[in-house]
Amino acid sequence: AAQVGAGDYEGALASADRAVALLPEYPGSWNNRAVSLWHLEKLNEATVAITTAYSKEKEILATLAAETFDRSYQESPILFHRRRVFTAFNQGSILLDLGAYTAAVEAYQRAESILADWQPQLAGGTLVSDAFLAKLWSNFAIALVNHPSQSWQAGDYASRSTQYAPDAYEIWYNSGLIQTAA
Repeated sequence: AAQVGAGDYEGALASADRAVALLPEYPGSWNNRAVSLWHLEKLNEATVAITTAYSKEKEILATLAAETFDRSYQESPILFHRRRVFTAFNQGSILLDLGAYTAAVEAYQRAESILADWQPQLAGGTLVSDAFLAKLWSNFAIALVNHPSQSWQAGDYASRSTQYAPDAYEIWYNSGLIQTAA
């Protein structure tokens, strides 16, 4: 993730590949692999990696639901659900770039659902930052505006995005474009 932040996408992919090789059942490794591939504009490979991350999360969720959560797992349950939000966002963003608007909407809806379930669980904290929420709602709005049966909701999400990043030019710009198109 740090290498992606530094723009070293090839290095990030190599690191993610090593992480996947060491612990293939860990969804975070697959998520990081997907983000690296996405930045390298290898969208089909990124889609496979993010889908794998999502399926690994589903396996862990089944364990959580059975209340047999392995305490040796790398993350606490709340961090696991935080990562689920990121996986859903990344999946939506990759699908958005592919023009798969229906699937992108579904991924962003999953992120929204996870936030609704887990944000209230935190006393005095937030699951994700306001800047992240602004990007999530802005991207969700873009997917919605391109989705024939749900485009009417795009303006609401665009407006919501500006509430979380009132000083972010990109968010306001996207919001204006979406409000005009919706």
